[in-house]
Amino acid sequence: MNTHELVLPLDFQDYAWEVESKGWFDGAVLFHLNNRYRLTFYDSVRLGQEIGEELRRQPLFIEPNLLVVESVTEAAMRKAVDYAVAAGLVRNLVAE
Repeated sequence: MNTHELVLPLDFQDYAWEVESKGWFDGAVLFHLNNRYRLTFYDSVRLGQEIGEELRRQPLFIEPNLLVVESVTEAAMRKAVDYAVAAGLVRNLVAE
């Protein structure tokens, strides 16, 4: 029995190459045990750039429901979510 579902926009495949190239995506939603979580995915390079930019503007970087993956692809996002659910890491996410 599957206890979760990662939902991407219906047209995600039309721009998946662009998401991977940018190293960032915030349009994924995880449904798990009657909860809904809006997720943000970064690759480590893009996350470092984003943190640097934010720290130049303000004294901290904060991003709820942030998942860092090797590459921001559909397969990597699904693998990360499957792992997070199996490992009980969903408890660290903030539901909508």
